[in-house]
Amino acid sequence: MAEQTSTQLYEQRDVNPKWLALTAGIIVAGIALCLALCAWVLWLGRPSAPPPRPLTIMEPVPAPRLQTDPRADLEQYQADKQRWLHSGGWTDRRAGIAHLPIDEALRQVAEHGLPRWPAPREDSPAMRAQRARQQAGAP
Repeated sequence: MAEQTSTQLYEQRDVNPKWLALTAGIIVAGIALCLALCAWVLWLGRPSAPPPRPLTIMEPVPAPRLQTDPRADLEQYQADKQRWLHSGGWTDRRAGIAHLPIDEALRQVAEHGLPRWPAPREDSPAMRAQRARQQAGAP
């Protein structure tokens, strides 16, 4: 290897001003393009009329409905569901939709099956129980 002299330890050429100006111009153009795009999007999104003041159109806020006795509310809810489960009546009379008491619904499903379901096999527990009831004379 040849010995290096102190004159060769620095950059021998300067920065090309043409490339420096081109790079700076691209950066400035990119920033200007981003600003123009943001201004265009904001201009498109502005409302045509000023928005109404929210406090002038709002109705008064109702007071909060707090649950003062959660246990009693749960008991009432469960009692309502049990009453519905063991009662019958029309759900929608015009559409012909009614609800049956759960015992009646279970009896009808056991006797007739569910629509569009395959019939139970002859050796299934449900069929054996039904045959046993029929032999015993139970309905």
